[in-house]
Amino acid sequence: MGSFFERIIVNVGLVGLIFVAILFITNRRFKRRTIKQDKFLEDEMEANTSRRRDVEEEYFFHPNLAILPVNDKAEGNIAKKQDMVVRLSDKKMVRFPMKLTNTELKKAYGPSNLEIITGYEENYTRYIGALADWALALLETDKTNDKASDRSEHKTLEVDVEANAEANAIRILEYTVELGSEFRKTYTNLADYYRKKGNFDKLDDLMKQVQVSFNDEGIKQSLVKYIMDKKN
Repeated sequence: MGSFFERIIVNVGLVGLIFVAILFITNRRFKRRTIKQDKFLEDEMEANTSRRRDVEEEYFFHPNLAILPVNDKAEGNIAKKQDMVVRLSDKKMVRFPMKLTNTELKKAYGPSNLEIITGYEENYTRYIGALADWALALLETDKTNDKASDRSEHKTLEVDVEANAEANAIRILEYTVELGSEFRKTYTNLADYYRKKGNFDKLDDLMKQVQVSFNDEGIKQSLVKYIMDKKN
């Protein structure tokens, strides 16, 4: 009998210890969450009372169309994508060295500036996206432009046009990578091109840029694997 009651006491004691441990862990997590929430509210209050301040000139991005292969004779989809880049280049853009939250933006430049600055950030993102779309349109033309290549009088001209389309597309894609593009196709198309040309040093450089440009670990690892596969 004694051993039976002893086992019950021991089991009850173990359950009690487990219960206390669960309470301790839950309470600690609750405290951490509360501290985090309090810090956020404190930062928000400070941000919402910050004085308005202009964005430093060094953070403004000024597109330079002179370094891009703008073609006044472009037609069809290429012309459409190119025109979008040209139109967006007139808009104000900001490019901060790191991503800032709305709270950080308000704290740095005042709450009344938030909508304006996020609009500038959006313009920059749209511009990078438009550059990528333009390059992809050039690559698509390069892949499909083979209708008249069988006719000898057109053959040389066709090859020249295709070579220029691909070269211009790569030029644009490399430029967007320098700007920290987060468009996956930019990197996969460049990786395909470098593999085709046997330029493995550039594949290494591209892989390093992926590590810098992407915050999402899933996308980052996926792109690194894609580029690594091109080296084999």
